[in-house]
Amino acid sequence: MNKYRILLIALILAHFGLLFMTGQFRHWGFLTSINDLANFDQAIWGTIQGSLLLNTDIFDMPTSRLAIHFDPIQLIFAPFYLIYPSVAWLTAGQALALSIT
Repeated sequence: MNKYRILLIALILAHFGLLFMTGQFRHWGFLTSINDLANFDQAIWGTIQGSLLLNTDIFDMPTSRLAIHFDPIQLIFAPFYLIYPSVAWLTAGQALALSIT
């Protein structure tokens, strides 16, 4: 394998690790909010419980996530939530998407 390719892969992995841990530290430090992580977490959790991308709003009314924003890419995370339900999957997905671009 080319030494530049190895260097590129190492940089991508380092970037992934940095972004993943930054996201986890933000979450562990209670710096995430309902607008950035909780809505996605609730929609994915609801999906594995049988309510496809369902959220509740500030008035405790059930609302389909598809009515707010069309983001069915969240369904990719449902199988991972079956393995271990954690927002770390979302942080890892974001870090991976940013790192490989």
